[in-house]
Amino acid sequence: MTDTQVFILIGGFVAFGIIMVIVAIVTSIKKEKQRKQEWGLVAKDIGFDFAESNNSLIFRYNFFKSFDTGSSRKTKNVMTGKNGSIDITIMDYQYTTGSGKNKTTHQQTICIFEKEGLGLPRCYLRMQIAFFDFLGKIFGGQDIDFVEDPEFSKSFVLQGEEKEVRRVFNDKVREGFLDYKGKNFIFEGNNDRFLIHKGKRVKPDELMIILEDAYKIIDLFLKNKQA
Repeated sequence: MTDTQVFILIGGFVAFGIIMVIVAIVTSIKKEKQRKQEWGLVAKDIGFDFAESNNSLIFRYNFFKSFDTGSSRKTKNVMTGKNGSIDITIMDYQYTTGSGKNKTTHQQTICIFEKEGLGLPRCYLRMQIAFFDFLGKIFGGQDIDFVEDPEFSKSFVLQGEEKEVRRVFNDKVREGFLDYKGKNFIFEGNNDRFLIHKGKRVKPDELMIILEDAYKIIDLFLKNKQA
């Protein structure tokens, strides 16, 4: 093969690579546009306000661990509204961890609920990952366990103000959360607010499932207060 042929071959690979990058960018733009339109229609259907983004929410809710990780944080497809006495905010949220070749962009749909009288302690709950969380405990990572409830303790990592968390997460509340055993489900509470997400972006037709989860959780905690 001559030098000219080598250069032509290399040029062909470079051109192909550039074309593939352009195709990927165009496809991504189209998907994002379609997603924005779909969420906009959902917001209209349920009577919520819709905004393409609202990054001020990141600072408003930065007491949640989910908004205090990584860099390049931003929101998309933000819906806000009410259901009775419950204020609801739903958004696509993304952030970046690592740098260079190890940089990763994380995307998730976060739902925030505010209900006066919840009075939750500051807490964070997620699915337990056996090996990694075992190492975390060795190096001092917090995980509030309940000796009387090994199934719950083995299923979740629970962090927060330990005395108050133990008081609020009684047997009925723990039993309710077992519905999320083995699922990538994140819950954070702080006073009259809590958020839930699945560690990924969800489709618009999954919204009602998330709302049902939220109402169930609200009911769990309110019944706990009344007991």
